[in-house]
Amino acid sequence: MQQVNILGLNQLGFRVYSKVILINKKISNQLIIVFRQQKKNKMIQKQKQKYNQIEEFINSSLIDHVDLTLNFMFNNINDEKICEIGSSIQQCSNLEVLLLKIEYNKISLKGASELGICLSKCKKIKSLIVDLENNKIGVQGISNFIANLQSLDYLSFLQLNLLKSNIGDQGLYNLAQNLVKFHSLNTLILNLDDSKISNYGISGFQNLINIYKIILRLNNNTIGSNNKVELLPSTFSNCENLKYIQLGIKHNSIFDEGLLGLGHALANCVNLRTLDIDLSLNQISDAGLTGFSNLLAKCHNISTFNLNLTQNNLVGQGVSNLGLALEKMSFIQNLEIFLGSNNINNQALLQFCNSLRKCKQLLSLQLDLSYNDHERESDFKSELFKIKKLIKFRLFFNY
Repeated sequence: MQQVNILGLNQLGFRVYSKVILINKKISNQLIIVFRQQKKNKMIQKQKQKYNQIEEFINSSLIDHVDLTLNFMFNNINDEKICEIGSSIQQCSNLEVLLLKIEYNKISLKGASELGICLSKCKKIKSLIVDLENNKIGVQGISNFIANLQSLDYLSFLQLNLLKSNIGDQGLYNLAQNLVKFHSLNTLILNLDDSKISNYGISGFQNLINIYKIILRLNNNTIGSNNKVELLPSTFSNCENLKYIQLGIKHNSIFDEGLLGLGHALANCVNLRTLDIDLSLNQISDAGLTGFSNLLAKCHNISTFNLNLTQNNLVGQGVSNLGLALEKMSFIQNLEIFLGSNNINNQALLQFCNSLRKCKQLLSLQLDLSYNDHERESDFKSELFKIKKLIKFRLFFNY
């Protein structure tokens, strides 16, 4: 009996001891997780830094910067000062992400060229956003700046804000040709509103073979005019890897012939998944939209499509044919179509809505029919509510 009790005590003692160890181990693991998270948060805080004062950045621990935002807009920065800033940036040897806001300063050709040289020394950089709006860089300065960045072998994301830069056609064409040499670049965003660009400038993007996402903001230019309209179909002609295109070409000079040129350009993008085009405030008629729609139907793989045709010259047949083209795009899931402030007749709009019913994969729809020649809103809703898979729906219908 005593031996049994001793064994029992031993077993009980062993169990208690095991439980204590288990509890301590559990607490220890929790503490380790907390300490690791705190360490991770400190590392993130240390790596991601933002500076609004130039001297504070220059005097910081430059080698520690990994993710850096420099907001130096409206600082009267001249060429000498931007060279000093650039010299500090090039000492950030571990830098991977840089947002550099230097708009509204006094940087000229020399400063932009030197800045490009300094940035090229940051060999680990993967993501670069530079805002150069309202400086005095000029066409050659922009070209030199980009050319000097070509040694950044890991650069995959590039955004340049150059609106109101007066870069012009030749400047944009040269910029695009330089970008061809960035072999790791897969995402490109260019803001070139109000920059005196027409068809020749945009045609320079035909050889960006590695890009899969491109956003071009080209509002308030003269794209689509009769000036070298034959060059438009070559845009994106060799960009077979493109999966995402966003074109902001509002308030240009796009007539029917220009829209057809863009249609031919987009038809080359056989792997396109997302297409977002703002064509508002142009001069597009039914004939142009019909031709564009027929070409668009060749982009079979599009799943997200946004098209803004607000305030053009549409009456009816073009909108009906756009609907027929959408029927053929069998992977469409997300659709936004803005047709407001035209003169589209009621029958054409109803035919368009009837075509949308046949988009069997459609999940999300936003449709603006405001200020057209239509009648009862309920007629359109009754058609659209028949879309079986639709889970998100918004209709604008002002008279």
